[in-house]
Amino acid sequence: MEDDDPERLLIREKISGMSFEELVNLKKELGGQAYNEAIFGIKKKPCVQKRLNKNRPTEISSKIRPRALAKILSSSSSTSSSAPEARDPRFDHLCGEFDEKRFKTDYSFISDIKAREKGILKKKLKREKDSAKREKLLYLINRIENQERAEHKLNEERKKKNQELEEHIQMLREGKKPRFVNKSEKRVLDLVEQYEDLKKKGKVEKVIEKYRKKNKRKDAKKMNFV
Repeated sequence: MEDDDPERLLIREKISGMSFEELVNLKKELGGQAYNEAIFGIKKKPCVQKRLNKNRPTEISSKIRPRALAKILSSSSSTSSSAPEARDPRFDHLCGEFDEKRFKTDYSFISDIKAREKGILKKKLKREKDSAKREKLLYLINRIENQERAEHKLNEERKKKNQELEEHIQMLREGKKPRFVNKSEKRVLDLVEQYEDLKKKGKVEKVIEKYRKKNKRKDAKKMNFV
């Protein structure tokens, strides 16, 4: 009988008006199986595939996925479908601590690659006639030169710090108290050193002229604003 069978609907309607004690007595009289079939209907038993020979192993349908394999596949599919988690090695403790000295040693070849690239770009610039392409080549050359200047500055600062550290250690060995300069004194010393370096290269006048033009542009902007 189906769920919408009129006979079952009539039985359910009659049973709905019975008390709990009457239902228990009815179940005892009919039996549990007959009572359940009358109320809920006959359930189809799962079809069990019979073996042609009792000595043969039972055949399992290939459409049924094994539980262990299903679990592995479901977990792998869930991880593959989800977006990868973004990780920054600079702030990830699993990637270890940054060793600047080792980094410089391992990736020193990058400076050589940039130098070769700058040479190639300069050769292209000499041959190029198109103004737009020349502008792009000049931009790339200037970017590499700026990176080289920044790297040179960092190397000089690193050498200076190492030299100061060695001097302090030597003074401590001699029983002297090392002198530590503050930020303002360090700034003055850096400017003096920078001036001496420019003087050796003969670029003092060029730098002064550059700052003079820069200040002139600033004054002109102020006058226009007023």
